[in-house]
Amino acid sequence: ETDETPASSPSLSLQLLEIATSPTASKFLLMLLTPLKRRSKVLDPLEYEVMGPIPTLLNPATGKEVPTSKKNPETRRKELLQYLSKPLKELATEQTEALMRSIAGSQVLKEICLNLGNSNSSGAGGKEIQGAIIDACRTSLEQEKDDGGFNLFEEKVSQIFLKQMLTTSSFAEDFYQAFKSDLMQKVASTNRGAFVVTALLKNTSLRTNVLKELDQDGILEQSKEEGRSTAGFEALLKEMRGGES
Repeated sequence: ETDETPASSPSLSLQLLEIATSPTASKFLLMLLTPLKRRSKVLDPLEYEVMGPIPTLLNPATGKEVPTSKKNPETRRKELLQYLSKPLKELATEQTEALMRSIAGSQVLKEICLNLGNSNSSGAGGKEIQGAIIDACRTSLEQEKDDGGFNLFEEKVSQIFLKQMLTTSSFAEDFYQAFKSDLMQKVASTNRGAFVVTALLKNTSLRTNVLKELDQDGILEQSKEEGRSTAGFEALLKEMRGGES
């Protein structure tokens, strides 16, 4: 049996990155990654209508739209995805930071985690992809401290992505284990980072342990620093108090 999986290379990863971070081209990766029953959640209504569950081409002879494949659409999607699964997993682990900082790329990264992360096939599995996301977050904290770089917890796009990922139990558990001793001093030390910790607190199985790592008075003091936006700190304090107004 011939392995038709495309060979991995740095150039392939960069080409996929260019597609994944494009607001338009990324839609084709989302169509490939997302099962038909969830596709309307990742495409807006117009995109969903134009791209359709069954791709078609115009037949010049008849002037009619004809399907590009006779196979069941979901069967065909899975076949195509299997062909690209290894390169897409490698994209997720090798270009993690760039994907997290891109609106389109972060959506593609999330769908790779959701739809390829539990695969038992060769290449990066779910834990490895989640580990790459966590490593990117930790590296950004170190670079910010040492070189005046960026903080993925404070970047708008990446912090929204992290909040979405924390709704999945597996990622939330790995994230907590990686950052439990840093939740107060590093993750929740910024306004947007506080939103990330708020999302983590909403995980009922981790809530008690997360609360042990946080200090209401310390967060209140951080929120009072001059010139700071406080919405994230306020949301975190509210969640710590049980979500009451």
